Amino acid sequence: MKVENKPYLPIIILIICIFCSVFSIYISNAIVININFSGIVGFSLFFLIMILIIFNYKNDIYLYYLSLLCLPGIFDDLMPQVKIGYEYEAGFTTFPIFSLFDLLLIILIYKYKNREIRKNIIWILIIMILILDVINFTFSIFNYRGEYLGVLFRGTLLFVRLSLIYILLVSIKIDKYYFMNLSVYVSMSILILSLGSFFLSIGKERFVGGYYGMNIFANFLVMLTLISFGFFLIYKTKLNVFYLITTIIGLIIILLTQTRMALLSLLFGFLLMILLLNVNYRKKLSLLLLGSLSLVIISIYLLNTSQFTRLLVLISPIDYLQNVDLSTNTTLGTRLLLWEATLQMVKDNLFFGIGAGMWNFVRYEYGVSFPVLLDSHNSYLGIMSEYGIIIFILYMFFIILCIYKSIQNIKKESEVQTKNVQKVYLIAVICWLLTELSNAGIYKVSIHIFVWTILLSLYLFKPNRDIGENIEK
Repeated sequence: MKVENKPYLPIIILIICIFCSVFSIYISNAIVININFSGIVGFSLFFLIMILIIFNYKNDIYLYYLSLLCLPGIFDDLMPQVKIGYEYEAGFTTFPIFSLFDLLLIILIYKYKNREIRKNIIWILIIMILILDVINFTFSIFNYRGEYLGVLFRGTLLFVRLSLIYILLVSIKIDKYYFMNLSVYVSMSILILSLGSFFLSIGKERFVGGYYGMNIFANFLVMLTLISFGFFLIYKTKLNVFYLITTIIGLIIILLTQTRMALLSLLFGFLLMILLLNVNYRKKLSLLLLGSLSLVIISIYLLNTSQFTRLLVLISPIDYLQNVDLSTNTTLGTRLLLWEATLQMVKDNLFFGIGAGMWNFVRYEYGVSFPVLLDSHNSYLGIMSEYGIIIFILYMFFIILCIYKSIQNIKKESEVQTKNVQKVYLIAVICWLLTELSNAGIYKVSIHIFVWTILLSLYLFKPNRDIGENIEK
C-alpha cells in the first residue's frame, strides 16, 4: 500500500476548512452552529485525524473508523451552513456547504489514489443514480414561479458521498478483522450518542439525539446496539464486557426515547441473532439476563405510568375519529395522513419527483398545512416522492443487491466465526431498514453513511480467503 510522504493536501484542506467556516460566519446570518457534546467530540476527533494524516500515520483504515466515530457529531453540528431555497413559515432551510467527513473521505482517497476502482454492477448503479440526480437537479433548479431551489443540491451531495465511500472501500482490505475492528468503533459511537442524548434530554419527557430527533435517533441506535449485542454473543475475549455494557446502555436509551418501532425492531433483531448465530448462549444469556434486570429497574425508576402507556399502545383508535394535530400527535393515525399526502406527491411527480429536500416546501399543497418541520415518516415513500420512481428503483436494487451478495458470501464462507461476524452486520442493517417503514432517516445523511459502509463492506467481502488464526484463540 503506497502512502503519500508529502502531506500537502490535508494541510491545504484544513486551512480551507477554517477559512470557509470563519468567512461563512462573517457574511451570513443563516449560520447554524450547534454546541453539544457529540459535536465537540466529533470536531475534536476531526482535528486528531488531520494531525495523524499530516504526520503520515500509515494505518489508514483506522482513520476511516475514527471518521465514522465522528459522524454523529460533526455532520450537521459545528459546521457553517447556508440558506437554500426560499423562506417559508418555519423560516429558511439551511444546509452545510461541506462536512468534515467529506474532507476526510477526499484525503483518504487521495492516499489510495494509485489503486484501481473495480467497475462492477454496484459501481454502475451508483453512477447511474448520480447522473440521473444531476440531470434532475439541473432541470429543476428553478420552479414554475422562477424561484431558486438550492435545496435540490442535497440529493446530489448525498449520492456523491455514496460514490466516495465506494471508491475508498474498494481500495482497502475488507476481511473478518476489518469488521471486528469496526464493531469496537460502533460500540464507542453508542457511548458518545448516549452521553450526548443524556445531556440534551435532562428534564424532557422523551430522550432525543441532538439533530437526529427522537424516532430517527432511536432507530439508528437500534442498528448500533444490535451490532454490539451480536459481538457480545460471538466474542470470547475481554471485549465481551465492553459489548455487554454498550448493549445495555443502548437498550436503556432506546427505551427512554419511547420509540415503539425501534423497540419492536430491536426485539426482532435480538431474536434473529439468537436463532441464526452459531454460538453457545448459556453464559452470555445469563449475563444478558442480569443486564436486562438492571434495565427494568432503571426504566421503572425513570419512566412514569403515562410513558409506559405510550410504549404499550401502538394504535389509538381515537385518532381515526377526530382531527389529528400533527404538531403533537405521533401515532399511526398521523402517519397515515402523511403517507397519503406523500403518495399523492408520488402520483403527481412519478418519474422525476418533487426534488430532494422539497417535501416540506410542497406539503402545504397536499393538505399538510402546519407551521412545523415534518417529513414523510417513511423513507421509501420519501425517496419516491423526492427523487422519482426511476431513482427509487435503482436505489432499492442497490440495497437488495448488497443484501443478496452478503447472503451468498455467508453461504460460501467456510469459517463459522466469520459467518457470525457477517450475520451480525447484516441483521443489524435489515432491522434498521425495517424501522424506516415508519420514519424517514433518509434526511440524516450521516446515518446513511454508516449503512452504506456496512452494506458495501459486506458486498465487497471475499469469502474463503486466508485471514489467519481464529478470533477465539
